[in-house]
Amino acid sequence: MDISAIKSAPTDHRWVGDLPELGDVEVFVCSINHPAWRRHQQRLLRGLPPAKRKGGIIDPVDMDRIQAEVLLRVGLKDWRNLKDGNQDVVYSPERAEQLLSVRAFRDACLYAASQVESEDSEADEALEKN
Repeated sequence: MDISAIKSAPTDHRWVGDLPELGDVEVFVCSINHPAWRRHQQRLLRGLPPAKRKGGIIDPVDMDRIQAEVLLRVGLKDWRNLKDGNQDVVYSPERAEQLLSVRAFRDACLYAASQVESEDSEADEALEKN
């Protein structure tokens, strides 16, 4: 049997905690390498006018918007322990869109999605060694 036939496929969403600047907040995210993530990101990048993609360089403001959009539509599906004062903040796409416009929250979600990717890569490497 070819080992590639049993390699783990990119996982769907998982809970990730210990996020920079977010205390005990946990987010339910997929890997930055998940096919749906990559497809959506590519679609948004291709949608930029050619003047905004010169030489493969994308303005950081546009990239922040694209990353927030990918997280909103594909990457982020829930959170835990997020509070507004003493009130729990319940996940909703509308609330997620607001929070993803805040750099610290967006960066923490991207970090979490990168962690999922790292775990998936390590699992694949371990499988290949066996």
